[in-house]
Amino acid sequence: MITSSTKLFRTLATAKTQKFFKLSESYIESAYSEFVDELEQLVRRKAYYLDTLRNLYNIDVDLDYNIELICKDVMHEHRLLQAIIKRLKSKVQYEIQIANLRMNNPELDDFSSKDYQSPLHWDTTEYTQSDLMELISGFYELKVLRCINGKPASLNMLVQEFQKFVNLKITNSDAARCSILNRKKEVAKFTGRMASCLVERSQL
Repeated sequence: MITSSTKLFRTLATAKTQKFFKLSESYIESAYSEFVDELEQLVRRKAYYLDTLRNLYNIDVDLDYNIELICKDVMHEHRLLQAIIKRLKSKVQYEIQIANLRMNNPELDDFSSKDYQSPLHWDTTEYTQSDLMELISGFYELKVLRCINGKPASLNMLVQEFQKFVNLKITNSDAARCSILNRKKEVAKFTGRMASCLVERSQL
């Protein structure tokens, strides 16, 4: 657990004793910096937002607990300790707000920064970008794919995820979707082919 393993919380544990006053300002500042580094590693870790939020709330509770243990006289006397705790609370609360924002608005994520590389590739020798866009449009219209907050995935989010999934860049996805919807015939050319293949397979 980040609170028990960091130098900062070990430092706070001594704040109710005279031992704390023997610590140098540089030591306390380095303890704070170490905690911030570990906190940022936590929020950057690839995990479900609910898990990240749970960890952040636990850190916030542990921080409040440690503050309660510190004698008010010590807090009043040691101005650096006051400043460190204020910065800590602000930092943790900020990360909680960001995690909540990302959970409720998944489309705000920077997909390009993620290093996931899918082993799958779209067969461009037989199928086109338009075929992929038709498939994505079907998922979008059905609202079958949803975000962690329960809301239907946006078209932009679906395009971003499918592009990564099949390693194919769709040029101007909005125009591609409009082109599909404006077809005079065979609006579901690709997905219709998929349906036909399933029917044929079921009759073997």
